[in-house]
Amino acid sequence: MKKIILLVALSLILSNLTFSQNVLFLKNGDKINGKFEGIKNDTIIFKIQGNILKLKTLDIISIYFDAKHAPIELSKTTKTSEVIPALQGSVSGVVTYFFNKNYGDKPDVGAQIFIVDIMKTPDFDLEKVNSFYYASFYKSIYLEYKSMGVAVPNDIMEKVKKYNIDDKLAFDSFDNSVKNNLSKIELAEDVIKTVVDGSGNYSVKIKPGTYYIYIKSNNRTGISMTEIFGKVNCQKVIVKDGMDTNISHNFKLR
Repeated sequence: MKKIILLVALSLILSNLTFSQNVLFLKNGDKINGKFEGIKNDTIIFKIQGNILKLKTLDIISIYFDAKHAPIELSKTTKTSEVIPALQGSVSGVVTYFFNKNYGDKPDVGAQIFIVDIMKTPDFDLEKVNSFYYASFYKSIYLEYKSMGVAVPNDIMEKVKKYNIDDKLAFDSFDNSVKNNLSKIELAEDVIKTVVDGSGNYSVKIKPGTYYIYIKSNNRTGISMTEIFGKVNCQKVIVKDGMDTNISHNFKLR
């Protein structure tokens, strides 16, 4: 019965996001401090000072995923079935950018990923960010027509008026407000940060909940103050227990 409880509990956890110490208690009374790495074929993988230790689940009584909550001795714990580890999910994805017509897309190496619980940024306005995305998109098309000296189509002109693209003062004000809006995520309490690796991948383990996922390109920039240091993409996602939520993005020329 204990084995079943332990396996079910461990299947919910991939690792401890905060990198804090985990504590493991063996049946022989030993207490081990280290890092839970995973479980495979009834074997617990535990890292101790850089060394990997493999233990059979039958030899383990309990695991505390936050060392602060672990007792000094196992005799002071409650029943094993009452040790409930935190639930966990993950967010991962591939971030690329358009390089050129010959090579197509490339991994956006170094792109920044910001993940924050929506409750930590109650005044963040996602709709404003999405609106700015369309405004920037139509502005680039509008400027392209202007540079070629070609008449701008009526449907594009409608967007120009909608987003005040031809009014520099109004557009710059909008641009600045979006930039400040995104900084609320970058500076939010408990914001999780990571970067895209050499293959264009990223992966973060987090608790189940609703989050803003903000991606900032490292290789594709825009013409606005918001995107002068990197094009941006922001989404609201729901992360479920035991599941990986894929949030990928390709930064195009526009």
